[in-house]
Order: sequence, then C-alpha cells, then structure tokens
Amino acid sequence: MFKLLDDEEAFKQFVGDFYRRSPSELGTLINCTFEVDDARLALAYQTYMLAIDTFGVLLASENPDHHKRAGALLHALYKTKPIINLSFDPELNDVDTISTPLGVTYSEAENELSFAAFYAEYHNEMTAFFLAFGCCSMYEPEARGYSMPYLHDVCMYLKNNEELSFESLFMLFKSLMH
Repeated sequence: MFKLLDDEEAFKQFVGDFYRRSPSELGTLINCTFEVDDARLALAYQTYMLAIDTFGVLLASENPDHHKRAGALLHALYKTKPIINLSFDPELNDVDTISTPLGVTYSEAENELSFAAFYAEYHNEMTAFFLAFGCCSMYEPEARGYSMPYLHDVCMYLKNNEELSFESLFMLFKSLMH
C-alpha cells in the first residue's frame, strides 16, 4: 500500500479520494460540504516524499517501514490541511436534537451533533489520522484500536502544535501497533 504512495499521481488519487469520501452526510440530521484542494494534495505529496527520503538517507533505508511511512503521511497531511471551505446544513447551532425526525432518538441526534462539532473543529486532523492509521494497520496482523478520547487527544495535539516532526509522529504509530 505505502509503496503505491511513492507515485505522485497515485498519491493524489488515493489520498484525494479518501478525503472526498469524508463524511458529507454525518447522519440523518446534518449534511456537511467541503472542498479538497488539489494544490494542497500536491504539496502533501512533496512533504511526504521529503520525509520518506529523509528516513532513507538518515537510516540508510530505501524502504522505511510502515510506522515511519504512516508518520510521514500523517505529518504531510497535518501540515497541508487539504480540506478547505467546510460548512454544515443546517448550521450546527441550529440543530434541534429534541424534535427529531421519526425513527431518530434524542440520544442518536445528540451523538450526531457531538460528532459534527468534533468534525468541524478537527476535520483535517481527524481525516489525516484515519488515513495514516488505516494504511499502517494494514501491515499489522492485529493492530490495536483507539478510543474516542484518544482520537480527540491526537487531533487536539496535531491542531495545537504547528511544528511537529514526522519522526515524532512515526512513534505514535509504533506505539499504537505493538
């Protein structure tokens, strides 16, 4: 999987498709629209390949392992933030979770609204983590999962720290997968 991402067109296609499949319909109450910027995907590819090349030179490895590649991918996407122009219909403040459509419980509506608020705050960070984790876990016989609080902490960490390195992010995947 990761070797496929070494090709620029394959990277832009695969990553772009993944981002564009992000939740446009978060459930039954809220729709989300956004744009994935192709120029940012191209920059993400360059950033990713720089990290892969750096690992290759510093570690004398022509093919860094999946933990390093996942860290490089997460880093590239967190830095370039491919999702732009995010909006919700209805606006999140206008969602009424008490008067829900038939078949939707108050609890389901509250969960959907809570997830939409989380997505509004961390859409780029969450999507980047989902993609990098998914790619990395493909190489593991039994990848560990993560909890929603863990995902929140990772997203908050990515959003609040502008200068993280790909080396530090690869350790995240190394610790999650073992």
